[in-house]
Amino acid sequence: MFRAVKNPFVIEVSFDGENVRVVPIKKTKEGIIYRTIARCEEYLAQLFLKEQQPNNIISGLAGYFKQRGWSISY
Repeated sequence: MFRAVKNPFVIEVSFDGENVRVVPIKKTKEGIIYRTIARCEEYLAQLFLKEQQPNNIISGLAGYFKQRGWSISY
């Protein structure tokens, strides 16, 4: 699991063995925007895993999110 930050959005990314899970870390009242961004990123990350099948899932996901402009923290 790791956190990805693209100011002002912060999301938590995890993998349960089958599916990517992206959860927004909510701030103030923009909850629906955070949830929408998290769901879109979750879907795209799942597609990335299906297409690329990296050996190390968490590192692969972290690299994927970095390519998309997110800063990663573990």
